[in-house]
Parts: sequence; structure tokens; C-alpha cells
Amino acid sequence: MVTLGADYGSRRGHGERALWSAVVQQAIDDVHDEPMGSIEYTDAVAFWSHAGDWTRARSGIADELGIHADDLAATGRRIIAQRRVSEGLTAETPVALPKPARRGRAHPPSSEFRFDASRPLPSERRRRSASAHSRRL
Repeated sequence: MVTLGADYGSRRGHGERALWSAVVQQAIDDVHDEPMGSIEYTDAVAFWSHAGDWTRARSGIADELGIHADDLAATGRRIIAQRRVSEGLTAETPVALPKPARRGRAHPPSSEFRFDASRPLPSERRRRSASAHSRRL
């Protein structure tokens, strides 16, 4: 018979570690057992592989468990790949990534707006014209 001391479970962090271990275990179980395409499976895949808030959540949980967030994510991706292969699919999880915002111009600027090192910058031209104007007064 095992006798637990009066302070069992009262050590700081013991309950939190057990909670986050259960969260990770639930995500593992959901990938293994839930039907592919179900809400539970999709959420578990998102927990293991998506970015943004999911990355921050994984990092926080990994900190609580005392492991590196990349190791936690790699474990999840490996579990997802194993499940997909067992279902006869490719190991890669298709992820619908948002299209990046269009940056810059659709066409290069005309030559009149290109930088010419021989010409003074606009700020330099304003300073020169202001000093010339003050000399006239």
C-alpha cells in the first residue's frame, strides 16, 4: 500500500503540469481515434501544426511541461503523419495557407521617381531653398 504525504499535489506546479499533460494527451488521442474531418480531429491537427495563436498555445504548454515547443510540435506532426499513412493518405497534412498580402507596386516606378545620387534629396533641396530665402531677406 502506498501512503501519500499530506502535501501530495500541493507542490507548486504539480496540478498545472498534470492539466497540460492531459491537454497534450487529449490532442494525441483525438488524432488517433477521431474520424478524419471531424471537429475534434481538425482541432487537434490545428493544435499540433498551425501557426499564430496555436503556436503561442503550444509554446505556453511546452513551457509548463518543461520541453521545447518545437519538440512538442514535431511530435504532433509525426503522430498526424502516422495516422494519415494508416488511412492510405500522404503523410503531409494539407494546410490551407492564407495568401500573403500584396506588397509594393504592381509595376516598377517610372524613371522620374528613381533615385539619382547626383541630385540632392528633397529634404536637402528644401533646406537649401530655405537658406537661400533667408539670405534674400
